Amino acid sequence: MHELKLGANETDSAIAEAKAKTNQDLYQNALKAGQQALAQKEFTVAQSKYQEAGQLYQTDAVITGLHQVEAARTQSTAETQAAKRKIEEDSTRTTRLRELVAKGQVAIDTKDYSTAVSAFTQAKKLDPDNVDVLTGLTRAEQGRDRIARVGPPDPVERFGFRDAHSCPSCQNWRLARVPAKWIPVRRQGHAPTL
Repeated sequence: MHELKLGANETDSAIAEAKAKTNQDLYQNALKAGQQALAQKEFTVAQSKYQEAGQLYQTDAVITGLHQVEAARTQSTAETQAAKRKIEEDSTRTTRLRELVAKGQVAIDTKDYSTAVSAFTQAKKLDPDNVDVLTGLTRAEQGRDRIARVGPPDPVERFGFRDAHSCPSCQNWRLARVPAKWIPVRRQGHAPTL
């Protein structure tokens, strides 16, 4: 009977060793699959493989693997959010750049060079290498400098009049759109001087 017990123990021992070997192989395969999934940024798969390995043997490798999965998932989420923010900022910056360039062009067309310089300077801060911005800024600065050098255009020169006489007491003359003539606008009590 003693021999029968020994034989049963040996059989149980062999079964236990086979089961341990199988568990060890499953553990190693689960760890390896978890590491591969983590490397490929498949975080859900990696987490499930590490948990599968942890059900077989709760080791430091399993715990470390689970922490790595969580850290990588957090980092990936942060990178994704940062990329989205960058795209939104680029879109906003592009829209603002277009607005400033349009404002600068309108200001140049109306000969409001100080507004144009301001708009193009702000646009240059957003995109220093933009050709439209640099061209507009140069045109605006040249116009501003020309006005500073020469002064604002004289209405007489601008409309082609020879005589710029005015009423000394009230400055009450208006320009006629007819060259070489000034048409006085009289107020009661004021006589134009000719």
